Amino acid sequence: MKKNMLFVTLLLLYISVPVCATKLYPATTSNDTLKVENNDLFNMSLEDIMNMKVSTTSRTEVQNSNDAPATIRVISADMIYKRGYISLLDVVRDLPEFKVDFGVDPRWMNDITLRGIRGMDKFVILMDGVRISSPTNDIIAVMENYPVHMAKQVEVVYGPASALYGADAFAGVINIITKKSMAVENKELSVNGMLRAGMYNTYIGNIHISQKINDKVEINAGGQYFFDKQPPMENFYKEEWGKTDSILKSGTFPTIFGPMKPIATIDPTKSNDLKAHAAYINIYIKNFKISYFRNHGRLPSTQANSPANSVYNDASFFGHYINNVNISYSKNVGGKLGLSSFLIFNRYDLDSKSNFRNTYTNMEPAYLYAYGWMGKAEQLASYKISSKFDITAGATYEYYTSVPRSNNLQFPLTGDVQAGILVNSIDPIQSSNGIAVDLTKISYQNIGVLAQLVIKPLPNLMITAGVRNDMYIYAKPEDKYISNASSRTLNTLNPRLGIVFNPSKILTLKAMGGSAFLAPSPQNMFDRYGTFNFNNSGTSLPPVYSFFFQLPNANLKPQKLYTLEFTARVRPTPNVSIGVTPFYTHIVDLISPVSDTNRIKTIYPDKTYAGYPIIGGIQINDNLGTQNVYGLTFDTDFLINISNIINLVPYFNISIIDGTIDIDDNGPQQARNLSGVSPFSSKIGVTANISKLSISLNTSIYGKQRTFGVGSVQNNDPLKYQELDGFVLVNALANYRLHKYLSVFVQGSNILDQRYRNVNIGAAPQSSGAGSAAVEFATGMPQYPIRLQAGVVYNVK
Repeated sequence: MKKNMLFVTLLLLYISVPVCATKLYPATTSNDTLKVENNDLFNMSLEDIMNMKVSTTSRTEVQNSNDAPATIRVISADMIYKRGYISLLDVVRDLPEFKVDFGVDPRWMNDITLRGIRGMDKFVILMDGVRISSPTNDIIAVMENYPVHMAKQVEVVYGPASALYGADAFAGVINIITKKSMAVENKELSVNGMLRAGMYNTYIGNIHISQKINDKVEINAGGQYFFDKQPPMENFYKEEWGKTDSILKSGTFPTIFGPMKPIATIDPTKSNDLKAHAAYINIYIKNFKISYFRNHGRLPSTQANSPANSVYNDASFFGHYINNVNISYSKNVGGKLGLSSFLIFNRYDLDSKSNFRNTYTNMEPAYLYAYGWMGKAEQLASYKISSKFDITAGATYEYYTSVPRSNNLQFPLTGDVQAGILVNSIDPIQSSNGIAVDLTKISYQNIGVLAQLVIKPLPNLMITAGVRNDMYIYAKPEDKYISNASSRTLNTLNPRLGIVFNPSKILTLKAMGGSAFLAPSPQNMFDRYGTFNFNNSGTSLPPVYSFFFQLPNANLKPQKLYTLEFTARVRPTPNVSIGVTPFYTHIVDLISPVSDTNRIKTIYPDKTYAGYPIIGGIQINDNLGTQNVYGLTFDTDFLINISNIINLVPYFNISIIDGTIDIDDNGPQQARNLSGVSPFSSKIGVTANISKLSISLNTSIYGKQRTFGVGSVQNNDPLKYQELDGFVLVNALANYRLHKYLSVFVQGSNILDQRYRNVNIGAAPQSSGAGSAAVEFATGMPQYPIRLQAGVVYNVK
């Protein structure tokens, strides 16, 4: 009851701020150049805050966000600082139309849903316009491995962006724009750093260094390190984790299938650590820029499993690496012609010792192997025909090679290998050396061309029309188990139209439409898992056989998305902004799992894998589904100065998102309501400044959460997904400036200490649990209790 009263009090405080501020003063205008460049919330007008310069929506020129032909939200460096954001995960958590589910999948830790579209593979992460998410769209963890301390601003574009960025800019684009030196004199050094520590052995540190060598050369570099031991969840959720330590020490696991005592050695020390690091360097030499970005995330592969069904120690983990090198050149010729050239190399690696160790693997370690890399050359050119016409054109060539994650392996692999041993396939009679399985290697290339025209027929009207064509050429995959796989070509055309109209100084209207495509990733095409059994008893079963196997489908097509959206934003006073954004999205060729059908018989006519019979079912991924998503977001922002002493920047938004999903597109299964979403959500916050003290309070409110598992429909209505309870999450930060360069802060997450749950891959509260991550924690993944951290920030130029 006390927690509910506290929440109501906080909510009333948020809402009452603009109502009770009886004496308001105009905010400082943007005449002070240095303050505007620093994006200081309390030294900018609301128009400056809501209409920041952006480049993500055009690629070739800087626009005001109000004029950008897209729904875009900009998070400035000062917002990042005052709200205590450490990573992209922190940033998107507070944005409307985003939902972040924590700790819900053992492969990539978190799930992010944007406008009802679930998954980190549905949007692209950029740094200064260059992709730094996985080049072959393997899903990797988004956590502290994507830092934002070095960001001048983070630009988040909602909706399809394939007309500019090509593949995988499906539900949106996130672009981290890095800082450049603010130095006026040559050889002036700029340093920013932060150290923090918190409850349950959490440690974070980052640094950003900028050195201006001379008028033509500048270097920016830095990095971030993160370690989190995670709270002892057995102290807060005894039913799920209460016996973790005793199970590990005993060496025998009371699994859902009965007691299991693995053969491989088990370290009895409980561990559930999260680790991440990132490093970067940008070198500017006149019109050239040379960049390197590297990140790593290491997370427990036990995250969505019960300790009775998984080995909770340090050896059970997933590790992901990204390495990106970019050389770019940009030049403006005569004030009309702009040229941008890029050479990019991007590589993803799965740590070769990554493994599962759970009931699916008989509690033995099962290792994974994967990598993917891309080489890219791109040329963009823009030409200003007149004050009313701009034209942009570009061409891209990309070459990819990938070995996607497939069979669970008996031993870890290193180097560029061709085969491994299937986990648990060593049998003294039938297979003394184990069953060798080849790894799939695939190479493909893409040729993309784009064109965009910007027309300004009236001073207050801008029309943007663009289109991009991508042609993917796939070589025949190196996989002898897919007899009918061959080389092929896929072509996709994606248009874009945006109309921005300012009928008055206080009103902005936008209408946008476009399409995007999600390229069939090697992981989706060649996903493969299953186990073999050995018949040593002389029964009628084959000597070696499998009951079930997920097998590749090399003929997947791109998923296509079509969106129509509108935005109306009004500024009734200089210190108030109100916006409303409705949207509708239609997705076709959704990739869904398919069981034993005629299509499968065509690909695998003899129902064998590696020469051994599959006597049960075969499953593949195929393009079968359709999805419709519709939504509406209402948001308000304020800028308030009370007696020139207290400065406030409150915000408030509500999002309604729903729709339908038909997993087999008019097949036997009827369309269901939209899965994996919370149809109602609201984000409320305020950042306040009183002299040297700044306080930020941010609340996320979610209504009922829908599950998304294949079998998690309601028992009494198979056309609706089961639901988890909603929750309220309140986070706060207090920052005090001790000195011109030095600040100390205290930060709290879940300060109401709520016990709440997120939707995980096994969420199905009306179902009984079973022994794999896909069907565990049926009532949802329990979330962290209250956590407090404190730290120091050093900022000197």
